[in-house]
Amino acid sequence: MPTRSALRTEVRRLLDDTASIRFTDAAINTWLDFGNSDVITRLGPFDVSQQTGTLVGSDTFASSEPNYQLATNTIHLKELYLENQNDQEKKIEIITQEELEARYGPYWRDDVAANLGEPQVAYRVDYNIFGTYPRASAANHGNTWRAFYYRVPSAFASDSDTPIFMDALHDCLSWYCVSRGYAQLGDTAKSDWALGRYNDLIKRFFSVATTFANEMKGFRWDVGG
Repeated sequence: MPTRSALRTEVRRLLDDTASIRFTDAAINTWLDFGNSDVITRLGPFDVSQQTGTLVGSDTFASSEPNYQLATNTIHLKELYLENQNDQEKKIEIITQEELEARYGPYWRDDVAANLGEPQVAYRVDYNIFGTYPRASAANHGNTWRAFYYRVPSAFASDSDTPIFMDALHDCLSWYCVSRGYAQLGDTAKSDWALGRYNDLIKRFFSVATTFANEMKGFRWDVGG
């Protein structure tokens, strides 16, 4: 998997700037960060992180329900596993609050008899917050939950960092930067050509990106960017 340094070298090769005369490392690094974010925006999150915590359980029903918070850079909760009373881990279905109401009735929050026990499903409260139904009883207090979530990609922090997506998409990142480089030189034709290569590679991997690529037709970079 290429590092930022290797990607920068490839961008310089494509821009015929192997002697590092026309473009600074800082400029190419900025384009790599923008390209990294653009690929994620078009094709969806690729970076999956893991977080663990423990259930808060009680046999006393309270009006406020315990919720569980993931990292602030969470985009979407992907999978959740809960440890049960037999110390076995099981995957828990994740649903919306609307689905919860459709399945368990409009008063699921207030059903004391049904709303305490071993959690069977999880529901999203916010992008990085989830609750469980039923709420954990005292017997489940302290049991471990393990969440896998998509997170906001980080910018490259050093030359040894690598993009978070699959190797086959690294060419996309290079051509994105080439388009920015030619735009900075004022070569609109080559910038458009490189941007076309970038869009074509994006569309080749995911058909859903076709809409985004079509929106980019006729687009040109702000030379001052």
